[in-house]
Amino acid sequence: MSRNIIIALVFITIFSLYSCTSPSGSIKSQQDLIEKIIDSMVQPHIDSMNIAGLAIGVARNDTILLLKSYGYADLEFDVALPVSASFEIGSVTKQFTSVAILQLVDKGLICLEDDLNEYVEFDTKGRKITIEKLMNHTSGIKGYTELSSFRDFSVHDYPRDTLLRIVEQEEFDFEPGEAMIYNNTAYFMLGLIIEKVTGQTYEEYLQENIFSKAGMDNSYYCDERKIMKKKAYGYDTGKGGKLVKAAYLDHKWPYSAGSLCSTAEDLLKWNHILHESETILNKEMYELLITPSRLQDGTTIRYAKGLFVDKYKGIIWMPDLLLDVEGLETQFNTSDGVVHAVNGVTFGLQEGETLGVVGESGCGKSVTMLSLLRLIPTPPGKIKTLIIKKTNIISNI
Repeated sequence: MSRNIIIALVFITIFSLYSCTSPSGSIKSQQDLIEKIIDSMVQPHIDSMNIAGLAIGVARNDTILLLKSYGYADLEFDVALPVSASFEIGSVTKQFTSVAILQLVDKGLICLEDDLNEYVEFDTKGRKITIEKLMNHTSGIKGYTELSSFRDFSVHDYPRDTLLRIVEQEEFDFEPGEAMIYNNTAYFMLGLIIEKVTGQTYEEYLQENIFSKAGMDNSYYCDERKIMKKKAYGYDTGKGGKLVKAAYLDHKWPYSAGSLCSTAEDLLKWNHILHESETILNKEMYELLITPSRLQDGTTIRYAKGLFVDKYKGIIWMPDLLLDVEGLETQFNTSDGVVHAVNGVTFGLQEGETLGVVGESGCGKSVTMLSLLRLIPTPPGKIKTLIIKKTNIISNI
């Protein structure tokens, strides 16, 4: 969940860049090449006003190779976008929510099989909805962002449970566990569970148990009223594709489904510390986070817990990320154990090494998603993360 902002954040974490297949070349030469490639892809979209601004970060393991910004934070005053700007990260919020839930599971405070109604008052019409079904989008509960009334509703400061009262009047999309439909209501409820169990606000819990531990000093719960230094508020596309100011949104409603803000540098830290250490989650909980779920009939779905996964020619990947890319078959040729990218850049992955790609787009027509050093069109207001571990590719949205 995110507004269609066209000041965009893109960051990549690259582990084992050029390893095995291209051992030569200093860090400085890698940095120069990366910057040259990214410049050639980003600048035309800034110049043509497809996007207002863009911040990009690239890291190898925990070493940052590039942090750079393009374009403007404010078009009216011609204010350049600082690389340290913070952005609304939209549905990438969901992975933080999932991690928080798994921390509570690890502490023995909740179980994934616990019934929703143990923590949240919601008329399920006799159905049992488990915490796990909320996490993997198989609850069947109607998504509130799909309701025609939400656009008008979202600009008002109603009591939080008002949203639940509206949604519980809707029919279920399917019986729990029988299908999967991406669902913001479910992740809204997970935030309520975190607050109920911990006695803290969602914002307080994440600050204490995730942001502080990960050293993410510039990440926070978004606030449409609070003045934040270096906060990029973004733009949308209006008639004729021209940029307009992004619409107002009360951040009470995206909540634990999409109301976090962060910077390129902080998200590079998060990417590394979540997938390459046990600082935030131990190994058992991490495996639960990244393991695809199953429906009641045994079908494996594309979602784990805050993460999308799928397979393509032996690689786990996210179709939404790459379906529109021309020459997909050659881009991911792994028959020789090497992941090949475009622009003459080759990534070889050794045992235990990881390649990560993350990005946010402002709108479908602007190209702002970096995947293996190639920008790809992405849906409106979406931020995506691609983590490659050997031949496994995990995506977050």
